[in-house]
Amino acid sequence: MAIKIKGSLGSNYAIQPGFSLTEKNDGTIEGQVVFICDSSGLSNLPQMGSAHPTDYRCELYNREITYLTLDRIQMTGSYFGLVANTTEAIISYTPNTNQEPITSHPQFESFAGTSENPSNGATFDEDTGEFLGFFDPAIKNLFGVMYYLTPATLLSRTYWTKTVPLLNKRMKRITTIPGFRKPSDCKEFLILDYPYRQIGNFYQVTEQIMGSGPNGFSTILYP
Repeated sequence: MAIKIKGSLGSNYAIQPGFSLTEKNDGTIEGQVVFICDSSGLSNLPQMGSAHPTDYRCELYNREITYLTLDRIQMTGSYFGLVANTTEAIISYTPNTNQEPITSHPQFESFAGTSENPSNGATFDEDTGEFLGFFDPAIKNLFGVMYYLTPATLLSRTYWTKTVPLLNKRMKRITTIPGFRKPSDCKEFLILDYPYRQIGNFYQVTEQIMGSGPNGFSTILYP
């Protein structure tokens, strides 16, 4: 049986039975409620941002109006909410690679030698000692190589909150991330930014984070 509710201007509308709410694993709640009223009661139907009829945690963020026969109106209201003021973060790890100068390789001297005693076709400037490249085509594994790949740690933490996100930690260094096991070659992390989107009075925040190499980030550039 439909639930009858008195409108603010004296017109009744009915909530149709069988509505439900779904709590999702990201801490959000969603559901729909169908309202029926006569055409004179349109202005009394729930407005954007109004609370869910039975669950104060959710608010109306979408209204679909359908004009029925017999001078009646149907509104399908979509509701959204959170199970807590700030939900648990969901971590997404995205493996990537960086290109580093071959001279920065920790074993560079063992396979390239030095300017006084070069190896494997390595060539150095006679005056400055600067490494110029590997120029012996017989050494196929090193010929022409100027860079090598290193693992790059990129991840994001996505959560919902009821408060407007603060952006005061962009480009700040942090040492740990709850729920994420730091790779052995990563010393610390740098918070890049906090892009977010808003639904009603709720905000979905995605922290974008980059991991450092074994030496960490520059404390001069990123205090």
